[in-house]
Amino acid sequence: MAIALVACAQAGCGEASDDPSDCTPDQYYDEARGLCQLCPSVSAPTCREGCGFTIARDERGCPQARCAVACDLCPQGQAFSEQTLSCQPVD
Repeated sequence: MAIALVACAQAGCGEASDDPSDCTPDQYYDEARGLCQLCPSVSAPTCREGCGFTIARDERGCPQARCAVACDLCPQGQAFSEQTLSCQPVD
């Protein structure tokens, strides 16, 4: 039994661990645990009327939905138009 414990300790038996390169696109590397963790699901944010959202990667590399930056440029009741590159009344 003692020989098995020594062999296990030398061979690296114990807690499982991953490398960052082991993570799939829907996972991030948790440095504290040394494991790949599943990214949280992406849900649509609550944006102003007429404003869309974009999907970007957060600091962990997980996808995250954010209101479009152009939405913050226009006053309430207007939305940024990609065609005119200006704020236009929301229909």
